[in-house]
Amino acid sequence: MVVRDNRLYADALVDLVWFDLSNPAQPVLKGRIENLFPEALPLIENEFGYDYTLCQTGIAQGKIVTGWQLKEHKQKNYYTSQSSNSSHDFSAPTLSQGNLYSGTRGTPATCFSLYDNYLYAVANYQVNILDLSGEKPEKAAENVFIGNAETVFSYRDKLFVGTPSELAIYSVEDPLHPVFYSQIMHVYSNCNPFAVDGDWVYVTIHSGNLCGQNTDQLKVFDISDARSPEEVASYDMNRPKGLAINNGMLFLCDAGLKIFNAGDPTSLLNNPFTYYTQVDGYDLAFFDNILLVIADNGLYQYDYSEDAIHGNRGNIRLLSVVPIRK
Repeated sequence: MVVRDNRLYADALVDLVWFDLSNPAQPVLKGRIENLFPEALPLIENEFGYDYTLCQTGIAQGKIVTGWQLKEHKQKNYYTSQSSNSSHDFSAPTLSQGNLYSGTRGTPATCFSLYDNYLYAVANYQVNILDLSGEKPEKAAENVFIGNAETVFSYRDKLFVGTPSELAIYSVEDPLHPVFYSQIMHVYSNCNPFAVDGDWVYVTIHSGNLCGQNTDQLKVFDISDARSPEEVASYDMNRPKGLAINNGMLFLCDAGLKIFNAGDPTSLLNNPFTYYTQVDGYDLAFFDNILLVIADNGLYQYDYSEDAIHGNRGNIRLLSVVPIRK
């Protein structure tokens, strides 16, 4: 989902819906565009993916996938030198009669990003571009093929698209016609969070995930020439995950919360930084000098404004903890 000017836009299976958040306690549904994402699938929570054949069978019957049931499935294992059968748990679709959709299956998630007056909604290799300047969203251009996007992030006149194998950079100087510029290989969007600031892209790599990575690092790329990104620094970390950058401060979840002075991205460790071990988060967000740290046990809010840091002996100030239990 994404919020702009007191409006929340979200995907509802194959539809786009939007709500008025003028009173956040009572959101009001304002409209719906049906079948905007005809190839979309609901999120999946197992590591082996879903059964393509069963999905295609349901599609041929004019149904949509509304959920999953985990079932055992046997297939040839092509990732070993021997021809053998391997047993995996795959998700079989729960199907409902409804809008017909067809074609090659893509990433289950629909992802959103905003640029200027436009909403970029990506699902199944295509980006829908909607104009938000009017009373309701309007389709502004033909769909654009943009790769197997799992994350989308806009910054200035660039669109950063995370795929299962790379971070791609597009120009949206002409918002209705994204143009591919370059790609940073071996940055897996479902395993490697990234943040962009000025001419720099920060990427975390951590071991012990399904992407098969065995290093724990923070990497920095120079994108001053967006057509030719260049890795300029790599720092060993504990097990870095989410990160965010704002007001010259780089916040990093790494067996705790680390805060770096990002004045010179090529020498982060040479500058003093703060390390809070008491909050072991995995994702970050910020708004109006408030840092949100998402951890397994709750949501932490910190004030990192100049006044708060000055009055707290150089430390960010904890505002609240919202406990969360699985």
